Amino acid sequence: FINIFMACASFSIVMPSLAPYTLEIGAPLSFLPWVVSFYSVGEMIGSIFIGYFYEFAMKKFQTPGRGPRISIILSIFLGIWGSTMYAVAGWIEDEISSRYCLLFGRIIQGVWTGGQQAVEQAYLSAAVHPSKRVEYTATLSTCAVLGFVTGPSIGAALSQIDTTIYNLPVNANNSPGIFIFIATVIMLIQTAACFDGKDDRTGDSEDEVDKMSDMSEQSELEEKPLNGNPFNSMGVSMSIILFFVHYYSFAVQETITTPMVSVIYNWSSLKINLLFTG
Repeated sequence: FINIFMACASFSIVMPSLAPYTLEIGAPLSFLPWVVSFYSVGEMIGSIFIGYFYEFAMKKFQTPGRGPRISIILSIFLGIWGSTMYAVAGWIEDEISSRYCLLFGRIIQGVWTGGQQAVEQAYLSAAVHPSKRVEYTATLSTCAVLGFVTGPSIGAALSQIDTTIYNLPVNANNSPGIFIFIATVIMLIQTAACFDGKDDRTGDSEDEVDKMSDMSEQSELEEKPLNGNPFNSMGVSMSIILFFVHYYSFAVQETITTPMVSVIYNWSSLKINLLFTG
């Protein structure tokens, strides 16, 4: 839950400052949609490939809990790498190099969040009894939403920073990247120290809990026979379409909101962060 909260906060904290940061490194505003979309591409790549790695690790490592633990730590390492690239992009003097540093920093950050969420959702599904899955999934979503709200609030505080450390400027544009770097380091420490990949209720490994869940589900199915149409393909298809439309509109707002209010209303970074908080 803590990791999901911090990952979502790290996502939303950069959005209000992404457009001015793009201009600061010498890139045109037409470069902004690429920066936004590459993050989403990274999420897609991370959810697929780190999800496959999670399945591979579960079969490869026989030690209970090692598969989920390694998969999440791998994702967080990618978050540290991407956050470092994002933060230092403004310190690179060559404009072309700084642009691509920002671009690839964002895609690596996307791989981090996509992979981490895929692993944590898969682990939660396996480690929690079927009767509690809806409750825990709702709690996970709540932590994500709180992270989305908290991110711009932190960004509002960081927008007041304008200083120099070791001749390197730290301002409202690159301070979110520094914050994400610190947050991912904290996530790595607390995951390595506290997360063992086992089920907290029983101490069993995920494989054992998964078998117990499958047995429980099988017994429930035997007691309540299926109605002949167990898979609602129309419902699943509509859910996918609705998710696509939702995130499409979300990405459009991310791309145009910051430069629009900056140009039309001459808003400061503080006001833009407060807008994203709303």
